[in-house]
Amino acid sequence: MIIGLRELRFFLKIVALKSISKAAEALHITQPALSTKIKKLEETLGFSLLERNWDGVQLTTEGGYFLPYAVQLLQSMEDATTVLDPHSKSTTQTFNEVINDADRLRIGIDNWLLPYVLPRLYQALAQQENKRGLKILTQPSLVLKNLVSHSCLDLAFFYSLDPNEDKELHTLPLYQDQMVLLCHEHSPLACCDLDTLSEHINELNFILFDNPTLSHHRQITNQITRRFQIKQFHVVDNLYSALSLISHGLAFTILTESCALHLQEQSAFATIQVRPLGDRLPLAQINMAGSAQFELHPSFALIARCMQKA
Repeated sequence: MIIGLRELRFFLKIVALKSISKAAEALHITQPALSTKIKKLEETLGFSLLERNWDGVQLTTEGGYFLPYAVQLLQSMEDATTVLDPHSKSTTQTFNEVINDADRLRIGIDNWLLPYVLPRLYQALAQQENKRGLKILTQPSLVLKNLVSHSCLDLAFFYSLDPNEDKELHTLPLYQDQMVLLCHEHSPLACCDLDTLSEHINELNFILFDNPTLSHHRQITNQITRRFQIKQFHVVDNLYSALSLISHGLAFTILTESCALHLQEQSAFATIQVRPLGDRLPLAQINMAGSAQFELHPSFALIARCMQKA
Protein backbone atom coordinates (compact mmCIF):
# COMPACT_ATOMS: atom_id res chain seq x y z
CA MET A 1 0.00 0.00 0.00
CA ILE A 2 1.46 3.34 -1.09
CA ILE A 3 -0.13 6.50 0.31
CA GLY A 4 1.04 9.90 -0.90
CA LEU A 5 1.75 12.61 1.64
CA ARG A 6 0.20 15.14 -0.74
CA GLU A 7 -3.10 13.27 -0.71
CA LEU A 8 -3.04 13.15 3.09
CA ARG A 9 -2.58 16.93 3.20
CA PHE A 10 -5.52 17.32 0.81
CA PHE A 11 -7.63 15.13 3.09
CA LEU A 12 -6.74 17.17 6.18
CA LYS A 13 -7.54 20.43 4.40
CA ILE A 14 -11.01 19.18 3.47
CA VAL A 15 -11.62 18.08 7.05
CA ALA A 16 -10.47 21.46 8.38
CA LEU A 17 -12.69 23.47 6.02
CA LYS A 18 -15.57 20.95 5.90
CA SER A 19 -15.87 21.62 2.19
CA ILE A 20 -14.24 20.23 -0.94
CA SER A 21 -14.79 23.44 -2.87
CA LYS A 22 -13.24 25.61 -0.15
CA ALA A 23 -10.35 23.19 0.22
CA ALA A 24 -9.76 23.20 -3.54
CA GLU A 25 -9.67 26.98 -3.53
CA ALA A 26 -7.23 27.04 -0.61
CA LEU A 27 -5.02 24.44 -2.29
CA HIS A 28 -5.16 26.22 -5.67
CA ILE A 29 -6.47 23.19 -7.57
CA THR A 30 -9.79 22.48 -9.22
CA GLN A 31 -12.61 20.83 -7.30
CA PRO A 32 -12.83 17.82 -9.68
CA ALA A 33 -9.08 17.27 -9.38
CA LEU A 34 -9.29 17.31 -5.58
CA SER A 35 -12.26 14.94 -5.59
CA THR A 36 -10.31 12.55 -7.81
CA LYS A 37 -7.31 12.64 -5.46
CA ILE A 38 -9.49 11.82 -2.45
CA LYS A 39 -11.26 9.02 -4.32
CA LYS A 40 -7.90 7.46 -5.19
CA LEU A 41 -6.81 7.75 -1.57
CA GLU A 42 -9.98 6.00 -0.44
CA GLU A 43 -9.45 3.25 -3.02
CA THR A 44 -5.90 2.74 -1.79
CA LEU A 45 -7.02 2.54 1.83
CA GLY A 46 -10.01 0.33 1.07
CA PHE A 47 -12.61 2.42 2.92
CA SER A 48 -14.44 5.74 2.61
CA LEU A 49 -13.08 8.75 4.44
CA LEU A 50 -15.73 11.36 3.71
CA GLU A 51 -19.45 11.57 3.12
CA ARG A 52 -21.30 14.49 1.60
CA ASN A 53 -24.56 15.91 2.95
CA TRP A 54 -26.45 19.19 3.10
CA ASP A 55 -24.09 20.46 5.80
CA GLY A 56 -21.05 19.95 3.58
CA VAL A 57 -18.51 17.19 4.07
CA GLN A 58 -18.26 15.02 7.15
CA LEU A 59 -15.98 12.22 8.23
CA THR A 60 -17.20 8.67 8.01
CA THR A 61 -16.66 6.44 11.06
CA GLU A 62 -13.59 5.03 9.34
CA GLY A 63 -12.41 8.51 8.41
CA GLY A 64 -12.73 9.66 12.00
CA TYR A 65 -10.56 6.80 13.17
CA PHE A 66 -8.01 7.36 10.39
CA LEU A 67 -7.72 11.13 10.94
CA PRO A 68 -5.31 11.18 13.93
CA TYR A 69 -3.03 8.70 12.18
CA ALA A 70 -2.88 10.94 9.12
CA VAL A 71 -2.03 13.92 11.34
CA GLN A 72 0.61 11.91 13.21
CA LEU A 73 2.20 10.61 10.00
CA LEU A 74 2.52 14.06 8.50
CA GLN A 75 3.89 15.47 11.75
CA SER A 76 6.42 12.64 11.99
CA MET A 77 7.62 13.36 8.45
CA GLU A 78 7.91 17.06 9.26
CA ASP A 79 9.86 16.28 12.44
CA ALA A 80 12.28 14.07 10.52
CA THR A 81 12.89 16.59 7.75
CA THR A 82 13.44 19.33 10.33
CA VAL A 83 16.25 17.31 11.88
CA LEU A 84 17.75 16.31 8.52
CA ASP A 85 17.52 19.66 6.71
CA PRO A 86 21.10 21.01 6.59
CA HIS A 87 19.85 24.49 5.69
CA SER A 88 17.38 24.76 8.53
CA LYS A 89 18.11 27.57 10.98
CA SER A 90 16.98 25.27 13.78
CA THR A 91 19.63 22.65 12.99
CA THR A 92 21.88 22.34 16.06
CA GLN A 93 24.60 20.13 17.42
CA THR A 94 21.96 18.05 19.16
CA PHE A 95 20.28 17.35 15.81
CA ASN A 96 23.60 16.22 14.38
CA GLU A 97 24.21 13.94 17.35
CA VAL A 98 20.85 12.24 16.80
CA ILE A 99 21.54 11.70 13.09
CA ASN A 100 25.13 10.51 13.30
CA ASP A 101 24.79 7.33 15.35
CA ALA A 102 27.32 5.15 13.49
CA ASP A 103 29.43 4.71 16.64
CA ARG A 104 26.47 3.96 18.90
CA LEU A 105 24.96 0.62 19.78
CA ARG A 106 21.45 0.84 18.33
CA ILE A 107 18.97 -1.16 20.41
CA GLY A 108 15.23 -1.57 19.88
CA ILE A 109 12.93 -2.75 22.67
CA ASP A 110 9.21 -3.41 22.70
CA ASN A 111 7.80 -0.91 25.21
CA TRP A 112 6.18 -3.67 27.25
CA LEU A 113 9.56 -5.38 27.69
CA LEU A 114 11.45 -2.41 29.11
CA PRO A 115 11.29 -3.53 32.79
CA TYR A 116 12.68 -6.94 31.83
CA VAL A 117 15.28 -5.91 29.25
CA LEU A 118 16.85 -2.73 30.59
CA PRO A 119 18.33 -3.98 33.91
CA ARG A 120 19.87 -7.01 32.18
CA LEU A 121 21.09 -4.89 29.28
CA TYR A 122 22.83 -2.44 31.61
CA GLN A 123 24.43 -5.37 33.46
CA ALA A 124 25.86 -6.67 30.19
CA LEU A 125 27.09 -3.28 29.03
CA ALA A 126 28.83 -2.65 32.36
CA GLN A 127 31.01 -5.71 31.70
CA GLN A 128 32.32 -4.38 28.39
CA GLU A 129 35.70 -2.71 28.23
CA ASN A 130 34.84 -0.68 25.15
CA LYS A 131 32.10 1.68 26.28
CA ARG A 132 30.00 2.69 23.27
CA GLY A 133 27.29 5.28 23.14
CA LEU A 134 23.72 4.02 23.06
CA LYS A 135 20.67 4.71 20.96
CA ILE A 136 17.58 3.07 22.48
CA LEU A 137 14.38 2.97 20.45
CA THR A 138 11.00 1.78 21.76
CA GLN A 139 8.61 0.54 19.10
CA PRO A 140 6.09 -2.29 18.67
CA SER A 141 7.58 -5.72 18.08
CA LEU A 142 6.69 -5.92 14.39
CA VAL A 143 8.40 -2.58 13.68
CA LEU A 144 11.54 -3.69 15.54
CA LYS A 145 11.74 -6.93 13.58
CA ASN A 146 11.59 -5.01 10.33
CA LEU A 147 14.24 -2.53 11.49
CA VAL A 148 16.73 -5.17 12.62
CA SER A 149 16.21 -7.19 9.45
CA HIS A 150 17.23 -4.09 7.46
CA SER A 151 20.22 -3.49 9.79
CA CYS A 152 18.70 -0.23 11.03
CA LEU A 153 19.20 -1.66 14.53
CA ASP A 154 22.08 -3.66 15.93
CA LEU A 155 19.88 -5.49 18.41
CA ALA A 156 16.16 -5.91 19.05
CA PHE A 157 14.01 -7.44 21.80
CA PHE A 158 10.46 -8.33 20.85
CA TYR A 159 7.46 -10.61 21.31
CA SER A 160 6.58 -13.38 18.87
CA LEU A 161 3.15 -14.98 19.01
CA ASP A 162 3.54 -16.90 15.78
CA PRO A 163 6.90 -18.60 14.96
CA ASN A 164 6.20 -18.15 11.24
CA GLU A 165 6.45 -14.36 11.72
CA ASP A 166 10.22 -14.50 12.17
CA LYS A 167 11.38 -16.80 9.40
CA GLU A 168 13.62 -14.12 7.92
CA LEU A 169 15.34 -13.42 11.24
CA HIS A 170 17.88 -15.44 13.17
CA THR A 171 16.14 -15.14 16.53
CA LEU A 172 17.42 -16.22 19.91
CA PRO A 173 14.57 -17.33 22.23
CA LEU A 174 14.93 -15.83 25.71
CA TYR A 175 11.88 -17.17 27.51
CA GLN A 176 8.12 -17.66 27.32
CA ASP A 177 5.96 -15.02 28.96
CA GLN A 178 2.64 -16.03 30.46
CA MET A 179 -0.45 -13.85 30.48
CA VAL A 180 -1.69 -12.25 33.72
CA LEU A 181 -4.95 -10.66 34.79
CA LEU A 182 -4.65 -7.13 36.20
CA CYS A 183 -7.54 -5.93 38.35
CA HIS A 184 -8.21 -3.82 41.44
CA GLU A 185 -7.54 -5.66 44.69
CA HIS A 186 -11.20 -5.26 45.76
CA SER A 187 -12.63 -6.27 42.39
CA PRO A 188 -14.68 -9.50 42.17
CA LEU A 189 -12.05 -10.63 39.66
CA ALA A 190 -9.40 -10.51 42.38
CA CYS A 191 -10.87 -13.41 44.33
CA CYS A 192 -13.01 -15.44 41.92
CA ASP A 193 -12.00 -18.89 40.72
CA LEU A 194 -10.01 -18.37 37.53
CA ASP A 195 -11.80 -21.31 35.93
CA THR A 196 -15.08 -19.39 36.26
CA LEU A 197 -13.61 -16.07 35.15
CA SER A 198 -16.00 -15.75 32.21
CA GLU A 199 -18.94 -15.61 34.61
CA HIS A 200 -17.60 -12.47 36.35
CA ILE A 201 -15.55 -10.78 33.69
CA ASN A 202 -18.25 -8.52 32.24
CA GLU A 203 -18.91 -6.84 35.59
CA LEU A 204 -16.12 -4.45 34.56
CA ASN A 205 -14.90 -3.03 31.27
CA PHE A 206 -11.96 -4.74 29.64
CA ILE A 207 -9.14 -2.40 28.59
CA LEU A 208 -8.50 -2.73 24.88
CA PHE A 209 -5.30 -1.15 23.61
CA ASP A 210 -5.60 0.90 20.44
CA ASN A 211 -2.92 0.89 17.76
CA PRO A 212 -0.11 0.04 17.47
CA THR A 213 -0.71 -2.58 20.17
CA LEU A 214 -4.05 -3.61 18.66
CA SER A 215 -2.58 -4.40 15.25
CA HIS A 216 0.63 -6.07 16.38
CA HIS A 217 -0.92 -8.15 19.18
CA ARG A 218 -4.22 -8.87 17.47
CA GLN A 219 -3.85 -12.66 17.70
CA ILE A 220 -3.65 -12.70 21.47
CA THR A 221 -6.27 -9.95 21.83
CA ASN A 222 -8.74 -11.97 19.77
CA GLN A 223 -8.01 -15.09 21.81
CA ILE A 224 -8.57 -13.22 25.08
CA THR A 225 -11.91 -11.73 24.03
CA ARG A 226 -13.18 -15.07 22.67
CA ARG A 227 -11.86 -17.21 25.53
CA PHE A 228 -13.51 -15.09 28.22
CA GLN A 229 -16.51 -13.83 26.19
CA ILE A 230 -15.66 -10.18 26.86
CA LYS A 231 -18.36 -7.72 25.75
CA GLN A 232 -17.59 -4.38 27.49
CA PHE A 233 -14.54 -2.28 26.68
CA HIS A 234 -12.57 0.83 27.48
CA VAL A 235 -10.05 1.87 24.81
CA VAL A 236 -6.66 3.44 25.62
CA ASP A 237 -3.43 3.93 23.69
CA ASN A 238 -0.83 3.66 26.46
CA LEU A 239 -0.03 1.53 29.47
CA TYR A 240 -0.13 4.32 32.07
CA SER A 241 -3.76 5.15 31.23
CA ALA A 242 -4.65 1.47 31.50
CA LEU A 243 -3.02 1.07 34.90
CA SER A 244 -4.69 4.25 36.16
CA LEU A 245 -8.14 2.95 35.21
CA ILE A 246 -7.43 -0.38 36.92
CA SER A 247 -6.04 1.23 40.09
CA HIS A 248 -9.29 3.19 40.45
CA GLY A 249 -11.41 0.06 40.12
CA LEU A 250 -12.88 1.10 36.76
CA ALA A 251 -11.54 -1.65 34.52
CA PHE A 252 -9.32 -4.69 34.16
CA THR A 253 -7.05 -6.08 31.47
CA ILE A 254 -4.90 -9.06 30.54
CA LEU A 255 -1.25 -8.47 29.64
CA THR A 256 2.03 -10.33 29.61
CA GLU A 257 3.76 -10.95 32.93
CA SER A 258 6.80 -8.92 31.87
CA CYS A 259 4.59 -5.95 31.13
CA ALA A 260 3.22 -6.19 34.68
CA LEU A 261 6.75 -5.53 35.96
CA HIS A 262 5.96 -1.86 35.32
CA LEU A 263 3.86 -2.01 38.50
CA GLN A 264 6.94 -2.49 40.65
CA GLU A 265 8.09 0.99 39.65
CA GLN A 266 4.78 2.74 40.35
CA SER A 267 3.65 3.02 43.96
CA ALA A 268 0.51 4.79 42.71
CA PHE A 269 -0.65 1.45 41.33
CA ALA A 270 -0.21 -0.54 44.55
CA THR A 271 -3.93 -1.42 44.57
CA ILE A 272 -3.58 -3.49 41.39
CA GLN A 273 -3.57 -7.25 41.85
CA VAL A 274 -1.74 -9.50 39.38
CA ARG A 275 -3.19 -12.98 38.80
CA PRO A 276 -1.23 -15.39 36.56
CA LEU A 277 -3.45 -17.20 34.05
CA GLY A 278 -1.13 -20.12 33.44
CA ASP A 279 -2.16 -22.36 30.55
CA ARG A 280 -5.54 -20.67 30.12
CA LEU A 281 -3.99 -18.57 27.35
CA PRO A 282 -1.05 -19.18 24.99
CA LEU A 283 2.40 -18.08 26.09
CA ALA A 284 4.15 -15.21 24.30
CA GLN A 285 7.72 -15.91 23.21
CA ILE A 286 10.25 -13.18 23.97
CA ASN A 287 13.07 -13.17 21.43
CA MET A 288 16.29 -11.32 20.77
CA ALA A 289 17.72 -10.76 17.30
CA GLY A 290 20.78 -8.95 16.03
CA SER A 291 21.74 -7.55 12.68
CA ALA A 292 23.90 -9.86 10.55
CA GLN A 293 26.99 -7.84 11.47
CA PHE A 294 26.32 -7.47 15.20
CA GLU A 295 25.62 -11.19 15.68
CA LEU A 296 29.35 -11.76 15.07
CA HIS A 297 30.38 -9.22 17.71
CA PRO A 298 31.42 -10.55 21.17
CA SER A 299 28.89 -8.18 22.77
CA PHE A 300 26.03 -10.16 21.23
CA ALA A 301 26.90 -13.34 23.16
CA LEU A 302 27.50 -11.36 26.37
CA ILE A 303 24.13 -9.62 26.17
CA ALA A 304 22.42 -12.91 25.33
CA ARG A 305 23.79 -14.52 28.50
CA CYS A 306 22.63 -11.64 30.69
CA MET A 307 19.16 -11.72 29.14
CA GLN A 308 18.33 -15.27 30.18
CA LYS A 309 15.39 -15.10 32.58
CA ALA A 310 16.36 -15.61 36.21
